[in-house]
Amino acid sequence: PDKATSKAVVSDAVPSQNTQPKDVEQQPKPLVFSLMRNGHEVIRGLARDCEDALAADQVETFKATYQKLRKWEDIHADMEDGIDGVAKGFFQILNEKFDGLADKEGLTSAHTELHALDEKLQSTLSEGGDLVAIKAAFEAVEAYNEPHLKHEESIMMPKVMQLKKNGENLKDLMNTDILPCARAGDFQFWVTTAMQVLEKHSNGMPRARVFAHALWGLAKSASEWDELQPWIEDGLSPQLYSEMAPLFVRETPVPSPGKATAESAPAKSRRTTTPSSHAATVVGEVEVRSSSYNSAMVRP
Repeated sequence: PDKATSKAVVSDAVPSQNTQPKDVEQQPKPLVFSLMRNGHEVIRGLARDCEDALAADQVETFKATYQKLRKWEDIHADMEDGIDGVAKGFFQILNEKFDGLADKEGLTSAHTELHALDEKLQSTLSEGGDLVAIKAAFEAVEAYNEPHLKHEESIMMPKVMQLKKNGENLKDLMNTDILPCARAGDFQFWVTTAMQVLEKHSNGMPRARVFAHALWGLAKSASEWDELQPWIEDGLSPQLYSEMAPLFVRETPVPSPGKATAESAPAKSRRTTTPSSHAATVVGEVEVRSSSYNSAMVRP
């Protein structure tokens, strides 16, 4: 893996004239499209759990895990395909901003094929198929799904970067055109399951941290965060949630040189946490991004 490095990135916004002590570490900004990219790692993690269950000949465990996988991936697919009357979805954004790109790349039609393979597996399960038949049906789903995920990623990541370069407000796109599709489903399940799986299958990267931080950044009000925070906490180990606490601090402009104030997250954890002091300080729109943090959006 690449060695962790860090550099300051200054936004287009006019920075504050106040200066910050050099020894104060800056927090990275929420990477809101990590909900889509790290969503693939939720899918992969649950698929690995399914594989483990089948390898141990635990059919009932496989059934329960596969149903969780299908439910989570269906919500993720809604975020991509959109829901009529709710939100357009990520693929329509790609179509509108990049000359029909999602259609040209067959992204939506791939979901149709995946659904057909899922139905075959569901039929095998409902008919009481033996372990050999179940394994074969699941392997067919995964043989199609993993290349599909990689194909989406090869388009998703460069185009999200291009959207940002073009001056698009990524937070507004996510809040208006994508995230409402998750809210239209079992939103609590979607959030908590993502936390559980991304922590379990972190592969040494802060995947759960990046996902949770994106949700925090997308919360439009204290009441929205009050809803999300317990679900995030419930999905994580106490240690990891405690380590995340500094991310969930509302920062305010520095009133004068050398001083800073902050408003802590609206919802207090049910666990005892002590946010580190560096989370409470910010100057202008300066952002320090570490490669180890951002690499959580990239599968090794």
